Amino acid sequence: MALNWSGLAIYMPVLFGLFYLGYLLALKLFYQFGYHPRPEPVELGGYRATLSLPVFIAVTPEFASLRRAISRRVRFLQLLFNLIKLIFLLALIYEVGYLLQHLTNYIQIGFLAVVAILIFAINPILIWFFKRLFRLDVIAKEYGRPLFNNKLLRS
Repeated sequence: MALNWSGLAIYMPVLFGLFYLGYLLALKLFYQFGYHPRPEPVELGGYRATLSLPVFIAVTPEFASLRRAISRRVRFLQLLFNLIKLIFLLALIYEVGYLLQHLTNYIQIGFLAVVAILIFAINPILIWFFKRLFRLDVIAKEYGRPLFNNKLLRS
């Protein structure tokens, strides 16, 4: 059962990378126009097929002050979070494309399932890692993306 889709391992990560970078740029544009996405999306569809879409709302003064309070270090770590997430996702999607090209036995099908699970688990894993390593708190979420800030020291 070998699927011979030539170049699938290359095209999938390239297309996903372009989509993800376009997504981040679109979010930046919405910020410039005074909107940000709510933490929870709107689910469209029925029982079997649903589509989740972000809902953009106007930036409130509280949210604007929250974003202004984020230090340069945390902004850099936020960018680093997005870049590491992009690199991991591109590597996993490349692996999916490669496995789909060379799918010949049940071990590869099992490995494909594990890679698919990792694609969905990468965000919580990276959030946990960044919170522990860099001593950050998640102060807000925007459509599943965390907004970090320095952890407040409690005495």
